Amino acid sequence: MADDVATLRQRVEELEAELAGEREARQTAEQQAEELRRRAVILQSEVEQEEEAIANRLMKKLSQLQQEKQQIAQQIDSEEEFLTNTLQRQLEELRKEKQSAEDKLAEMRKEKQDILQQVELEEEYLTNTLQKRLEAVMSEKAALEEQVQELRRASEDSTSSGRNERRAFGTAPA
Repeated sequence: MADDVATLRQRVEELEAELAGEREARQTAEQQAEELRRRAVILQSEVEQEEEAIANRLMKKLSQLQQEKQQIAQQIDSEEEFLTNTLQRQLEELRKEKQSAEDKLAEMRKEKQDILQQVELEEEYLTNTLQKRLEAVMSEKAALEEQVQELRRASEDSTSSGRNERRAFGTAPA
């Protein structure tokens, strides 16, 4: 585009130089003055038309470029807004997921604590129950051992009294 403008300007400058040359030639050649004036008017008209056409094309191109620039700016704004909204939604989702995970973790910790407390209570209950049973069994064992001792003594007493009776009756032990 810049080359076109430079070329057009150069062309305009060339035409202006040619026009200037024609003006000089008019001064030197009085007979051809009328023809040269007419040619100069025609050339001037063409130059103006060409300049106007160039200006119109440049204005049209500038307008197109401005429209493209505006469209690109709108696209960029739309994409930025889309990306911002998308990232905002993702961030919000991540925050919700994080909060949900933290809530679940807190709930799991509480459940763990409750379970540990329940296990501790069950252990204590089982320990107490087993200790009572052990004491009962030990007490029962002691009572049985005492009964065994009493039975042994009674047996020994009856065995020794039976021997004494047999001796008294003169019978031999069987």
